[in-house]
Amino acid sequence: MGRLEEKLSRVAGVGLWVTNHLEKRADDILAREPKVMALADSLFDAKVSILDDANKALDGVEASLKLLSNDPLLQSGGSQGSQAETQTITDQEVGDVAKVATFQR
Repeated sequence: MGRLEEKLSRVAGVGLWVTNHLEKRADDILAREPKVMALADSLFDAKVSILDDANKALDGVEASLKLLSNDPLLQSGGSQGSQAETQTITDQEVGDVAKVATFQR
């Protein structure tokens, strides 16, 4: 009976031991995430900067389109006595959009 009682008391802790073991393995993997993310960022910095430039260029295009859609001259068909704001897209921004289009092909 002594051996059986000993085994039964050990069995009671197995679930906890397995849970602790799996949690430690998961924690070890999670602890590696910042290092792997930093490595990925450093390897792809050039490509990320191209995407950032394209995003800025698209922001400029979007802002210009919003200004056009809110232009009182376009909505009324004539002048309302106030000058509409305009925003121009620079050659650099147009070039950035072209680079992204080429990069995506």
